[in-house]
Amino acid sequence: MAVRLFIGNLPYGASEADLRAHFATIAEPSHVAMPVDRETGRPRGFAFVEFAERAVAEEVIRKFDEGFPDRGFSVSEMLGILQKHLKMKAVNLLLVLDEADVLLRKQKIDLIYQLTRFNEEGGQNWNVSLILISQMDIQPKLDAASSSTLKKTTVVDFTKYSGTELADILRQRVELAFHAGTVADPVVLELASIAAKKGGDARFAIELLQRSGSMADTRKSDFVLIEHVRKANAETYATMEKEKIADLPRQHRVLLLAVARALKREEQVTSSALHKTYSVVCEEYEEEARKGTQFWKYLNDLEHRGLIELEKGKEGMGNATRVSLHEVEAADLQEFVEESLEKDKAGEQAW
Repeated sequence: MAVRLFIGNLPYGASEADLRAHFATIAEPSHVAMPVDRETGRPRGFAFVEFAERAVAEEVIRKFDEGFPDRGFSVSEMLGILQKHLKMKAVNLLLVLDEADVLLRKQKIDLIYQLTRFNEEGGQNWNVSLILISQMDIQPKLDAASSSTLKKTTVVDFTKYSGTELADILRQRVELAFHAGTVADPVVLELASIAAKKGGDARFAIELLQRSGSMADTRKSDFVLIEHVRKANAETYATMEKEKIADLPRQHRVLLLAVARALKREEQVTSSALHKTYSVVCEEYEEEARKGTQFWKYLNDLEHRGLIELEKGKEGMGNATRVSLHEVEAADLQEFVEESLEKDKAGEQAW
């Protein structure tokens, strides 16, 4: 979760750096979005500012004090209050942070750093343990002290959900959310099959189930049918992929743009050919082109998020890995990623 503020009536000369500096006295923003006019590229006079760290700290404290105010304390002060509650009640706290990469966006690691320092006193009758969940490798984003505490030996890498596992998850959701007999098992299997091809994403599978049910309601059908699933898939895919892309680090988006450009006239592209396109795109957007291990890490991250597909070369065709896209037009993907990168550029400029 995050605290998200709408900021209106901004001077057109205001920059992201100005907003971050202004709000830093309250809490470090985890994300600042400044929409721009698509025709002129100029700021539109408003912004959205998110405080992920503050939202996490408030949520945890309210487990001990339901009446805790939602303003008036910095993140550091709130963590100090949390520590007092733990000492007073002599309890252990297991804190699970989903999408932890959001907290580490823009290299802002203060919250996680401070939480990892909670146990330094020694001999106390309370303890704090962290579980960080992320679809991306967050170890490189941690500061040295936090990384040392969260040693690599404590990393658990879960494989993608299989079609069978996704079907089990969906059957449970169907039982909870739908009338008996309205979602037949072949429909569940179709949902699971689609989600499995898109990176084994359970969130996508559940969202697709919900949209398929809404589609059946709209068409006044007593049952969710496979045709509802396929129609909902076309809509859900576009929406969720844009969300995934918007959350990607800039280097990942540059590589994804290279994939889109390379696949405008081809169904697949070899990794070596893709790297040539990627180098050109990096030069265009003034980014350093990564090579070797780092390039492959970015590719694997994109596949893990269900944005691309990597396929080892078949026998007789060499060992080159081939890259392709999931059910999205390369031209549409190119347009959206270019727009996303241009917004970055506009946000960095002072008008």
